[in-house]
Amino acid sequence: MRKTAMAVVLLLLATACGGSSGAAEFEMLREEVATLEADLREEVATLEADWAEFEMLRKEEPAWKDTTDGKEPAWPDGYQVIWIRICESIFADTAADNLSISPSDLCRCTLNGLMKAFLLEDYESWPQEVKDGAAAPYVTMCLLEK
Repeated sequence: MRKTAMAVVLLLLATACGGSSGAAEFEMLREEVATLEADLREEVATLEADWAEFEMLRKEEPAWKDTTDGKEPAWPDGYQVIWIRICESIFADTAADNLSISPSDLCRCTLNGLMKAFLLEDYESWPQEVKDGAAAPYVTMCLLEK
């Protein structure tokens, strides 16, 4: 999100710098906008690939069953990796600017709380808003612990 806003600002500046004296500055800004756009496309492609992998894991029915035999519940490793990757991308900009915990640590802590509270088959049956609501108290607790 921040990169998109920055690209728009740079494009507006580049437009304002038109004219012969600002031609070099205009070209430099145009190149910077192109770089930001390429970075944004790459981030979107990564998120789309992660989401596709996540959806594929979600459809593997046997992986959703609780096989902990009375031990602490754990969700499949592959699912955890994808969940954390998606979570990290959500908190990346916010954590860098405003949080005292890394996105990786925040996401791992949140996921650990969710895994203790819910079976994966239950969690996966909920709409996204409910999943987000279930994670919210763990995000808060993890932020307060750090």
